[in-house]
Amino acid sequence: MADDSLVQIYVLDTSVFVNPDSYRAFAASKEKAVERFVALLDSCPKARIDHLAFFMPPSILEETLHFIPSAEILARYVLVKEADPLKVCFSGALLRDYIKDMRARINRSLRNAEEHLDKAYELEPSKDKAERGKALAPIINSLREKHRTLLREGTIDSAADVDLLLLAKELKAILVTADEGLAEYASKAGVTYISPKAFFERIESFCK
Repeated sequence: MADDSLVQIYVLDTSVFVNPDSYRAFAASKEKAVERFVALLDSCPKARIDHLAFFMPPSILEETLHFIPSAEILARYVLVKEADPLKVCFSGALLRDYIKDMRARINRSLRNAEEHLDKAYELEPSKDKAERGKALAPIINSLREKHRTLLREGTIDSAADVDLLLLAKELKAILVTADEGLAEYASKAGVTYISPKAFFERIESFCK
């Protein structure tokens, strides 16, 4: 068994296998990315594989299986572990910055809703429900898309994101993610992170 201090520990996000920008240089599809990753580890010399450890929180495994049912084969190498939130501490400044950022995002989203309401009021009135719905559809779609961008992009926006941060912090592991918001908060929390592309390149090089 390898010395624990020499083991490279990785916590994997769903985006490692699901995001096309993550796996494109590694495999032709998300399913193939999972298969090639497992095959790569299968071929890795035991003396080297003993120096690698991969983890996922239960919430992330569930997400991954939702998108890729065949990802069950990851169980050969990826361990599922829930972080103990009572053992992991983050700076109060991190929470303050998060609340400050979310307040600003909510305010921008409210202004966005007001702008789209103004556009809706400018439409020609119509008694025909179908015609009114057709005219409103692009405004509603634009509102939803802008709302999603304002509230979700560039930040952590789910319990699963927090699970990843907690586990990576607890294990002193490298977080692998393509999520820019998660990467930003990992940096603020003192968690090392790398992109999926860099991760696949590193594992390929390590297993040669």
